[in-house]
Amino acid sequence: MAANNSLISRLETELFADEERLPVVFHRDEINMVIRYRFAFMKWLDDPTLSEREIRKLLMDNFAISEATSYRDIPIIQQLVGNVKTATKEFMRQKANRMIHDGYKIAVDADSILEVKQAEAMIKAGIAIAKVNKLDKEDILPYAWDDIKPQEYEITDDVSVLELEPLTESQEELEELKQKLRIKFGGNVEPIQEAKIINERE
Repeated sequence: MAANNSLISRLETELFADEERLPVVFHRDEINMVIRYRFAFMKWLDDPTLSEREIRKLLMDNFAISEATSYRDIPIIQQLVGNVKTATKEFMRQKANRMIHDGYKIAVDADSILEVKQAEAMIKAGIAIAKVNKLDKEDILPYAWDDIKPQEYEITDDVSVLELEPLTESQEELEELKQKLRIKFGGNVEPIQEAKIINERE
């Protein structure tokens, strides 16, 4: 075992190592930690809704460790799980694929029932990671709100843009029409001030 291998790097590849291999890969004082991490790893994957507090309680109840030790365990376990709250989907996909691939390889080369069971556990863990992170689902692309441009409007006095016919009468004809309307309807007819603006062009 290389002395410069960190615990995390060894855990990432040997978390599900069989009982005979554990003493080869890990120091004697690390083996109990590995067993705890493996236990919590599977618990968290089986039920991602478990809180850190619940995982700590499970560790303390099942392994008779102190609360302080359980607190130290959590960040390492989160890193092994990929910290599903922050890990990228692509990272989790690679992690799941690697675990499933390695599990099948171990199963093919297995010389004992124990190795087959370890391989099966690794494959299940990879499948669980894929399920938890919904790797079989298409990503919902964010809507490109910045690409939406507001409609531009241009102020115009051309009524044809509303599919209306412009007035063709002259100002004199409009005055004559206005006079007729006043006679017919009395003094309630408002002056048609806009007509001159619409018909006159500079």
